[in-house]
Formats: sequence, C-alpha cells, structure tokens
Amino acid sequence: MMRGISDDGTIVVPGMHVRSWSSTTSHLGALSINLPGRVVVSCSGNATATTTTTVVTVTSTTPALLSLVQADIAITADDINQLTLRLATSDVDTEGTLLVHVTLGHPVHTFSTVAETLVESGALAVAPTSTNPMYITSYSNAAVWIESSLPVAAPGLSITTSGAGDVYFSAPSIHVERNLKVTIFAQGSVSLQSKSIYANTIKSEVPGRGSVFLQGDVQASHLISDLLGMGSVNYFPFGSCNDSKISIVGSGNAYLGSVACVTASVNTVGNGDAYVQVAGTLVRSGFGSGSINYFNGTPKHLPENSGGQSFPFVRQPTVAATTTNKYEIAKVVPQPPWHEGSFVLVRLSSATLRWPPILMDVKLSPLMDATSSIETLGIVGIFVLVVVGILVVVTKRIRRGGYELVQ
Repeated sequence: MMRGISDDGTIVVPGMHVRSWSSTTSHLGALSINLPGRVVVSCSGNATATTTTTVVTVTSTTPALLSLVQADIAITADDINQLTLRLATSDVDTEGTLLVHVTLGHPVHTFSTVAETLVESGALAVAPTSTNPMYITSYSNAAVWIESSLPVAAPGLSITTSGAGDVYFSAPSIHVERNLKVTIFAQGSVSLQSKSIYANTIKSEVPGRGSVFLQGDVQASHLISDLLGMGSVNYFPFGSCNDSKISIVGSGNAYLGSVACVTASVNTVGNGDAYVQVAGTLVRSGFGSGSINYFNGTPKHLPENSGGQSFPFVRQPTVAATTTNKYEIAKVVPQPPWHEGSFVLVRLSSATLRWPPILMDVKLSPLMDATSSIETLGIVGIFVLVVVGILVVVTKRIRRGGYELVQ
C-alpha cells in the first residue's frame, strides 16, 4: 500500500462504489499502470520543495473489483520513486466496470500503462528545466492519449508500444535535445502531432506490423528508420535533415518523401518501398523487388544501374523518380467518455501466472540508445520470449498467485 495512505471506500450513487488513496512522499518520477479498465492521469501541482501528494480514486460497479486494486510506491533500479497500480493476487472471479483517476502532485518523466489511458496536460515532465529523459511505454491493446498544452522540451524522448494499441501524442511543439526514439512491437502505432518536431536524431524502429506517424515540421540532423516486417514509417507534411538511413527487411514501407535531406542511404531486402527527398547523394543497397523513389527533384549523385539489374542472378531494388509523395495518415479513434469506467472480467486463481508479466519492470535506459540496430531488437525479442518461457515454467512449479484477464 502507499506510504502515509488514507484509504476510503464509499458508495457515491446506487450501484457505484468508490475507493480512494492519498499519499505524501518525496517527489515521484515514475508511474506504472498495471490495471485493466480505463485510466485518467492528471497533475494538481501541489508539490513543495521536498514532497508531493498523490491521490488515486477508483470507481467500480463491483466492490470485489475495488478490493483487488493496490497502490505501491517503491524505488526503481534507476533510483526513482515509482507509483505502481496493480491488481492483488487472490482467488476471485468477478466482473464490472473500472475507472481509475490518478492525480499527481508533481509531473513524472517515466510512464507505462496496460490500460486505455488519457494523460492530461501537465502530468508529464515536459518543461525545459527537466534534466531527465522521458520514457513512455504502452503495453495496451487499447488506445493511449497524451495531451500537452505546453511545448515539450526534454533531453531525450522514448516512446514504445508492445501491444496492438495506439499512442496519440499531441503538443504545440516537441523539442528533444538528443534522441527521439519510437519503437513499435506487434501491430500498434505511435502518432506524434505537433507544429514542429525537432531532435538531433530521430529513430523509428518497427519490427512488426506497426506504424510510426510524425505529423509536423520534422527537423533532425540524423534520421534512422529500421523496418522488419510489414510496418511503415511516415513523416509529413514537410521537414529537413542532414542524412537519412533507411533499412527495410520484408514488405515494410518508409514514407519520408516530405523530408528534404542532403544525403540518404537506403537498404531494402524483400519487396518494401522507400520514398525519399534527396539533394546530394542517394546510396542504394540490398536485393529483392523493392523500390526507392525520389521525390521533388533528382539527387546530385544517383546509384549506377538504377533499374536494379546489377548482377545476373541478384535483383537490386529499383531507383526511380516519382511525382507522388506517398504517405499514410494516422487514424485517430474518438476518445471514450472518461467519466465512465470500461467493463472488465477478472479471474484469479492460485495456479495462473501473475499478469502483467514482471518484464514490465525492466530498466528503460537502454531504449535511448539511438545506435542500436534492428538486429539487436531481434536478439532482445528472442531473449524476452525465453524469459517469458522460464517465468511460466517457474510460476507453474511454485504455483504463485495470479489472474487471467478478459476485457
């Protein structure tokens, strides 16, 4: 439970039950939502020089569901105070609606969720005075909305999705001093919408069927786009960069024709397509039936044998001019009624694996390494599968508590 907790369980209206916690601690740096249902995160700005008060309010149609919710504050491996909301482990089979409001007293710079979530303006540490990189992670199959009415300024920004859900991040401007990194596992998407999006390095990694959307004036010294599978990377409607490196393995697509770059290097293996805008040198590598399409002018230096038949038995990707600047636009789903909970069905027994997996607590710092490759991600993915397998075996042997969730 939260240190210094005040726990109140009451009935507000017939058929609706409310439970709340409050805690005054040293400043929180991280928030982890390991709950199903619907979550709203806001910030009241009640922090003093040394402490902050956090209030958690949970509303449900089922008292048994309320009793499962737990709130804990602990220090992470990065020496950060983290508030974690999760379900307790016990034997129960219950259903009902679940709505969670988290009111922070101080903005956090590390945030993760498995729920349908709205992060309101002020909840994340976006001020220019912030010295900590921002880490945002969604494990949800539902959507996550992150809104900021203030310009975002951070030393680094990492956004990761590991489910089928979408992350929508909107702000007047986004300025990242070092690396802006977006990683899409599975088939989710990340959409950044802002008047201007700047970083020294912008890196998008899509080892799956997901999509990255950067909508605004995209400015960077270096662009790195790695695709493995059927995903896509989309930057529009305009921008500029010094150099762009694109790697496509499979049938993915890199739509970067809106960003005017000095040089570009494109490697395709398979039948993926790349759209670029290059003033200087365009370098091609790889093999297969993919294509490299240059838009809005011919690069000063083009690869030889642009038709793709450099070798008798190996077809290289074709290189050709195009008058069409192709890209995809994110489909933003409507926000749900945030004053209402969403329906959840929770089944807990002593023989099932605790959900969500403990892998959610893995240290996030390595995500900011802009030099890591798509091959590295593949190795990490294999490692994760092995660890999950070990967890399942160990859990079955010691028969730890847990629950099966159906939403």
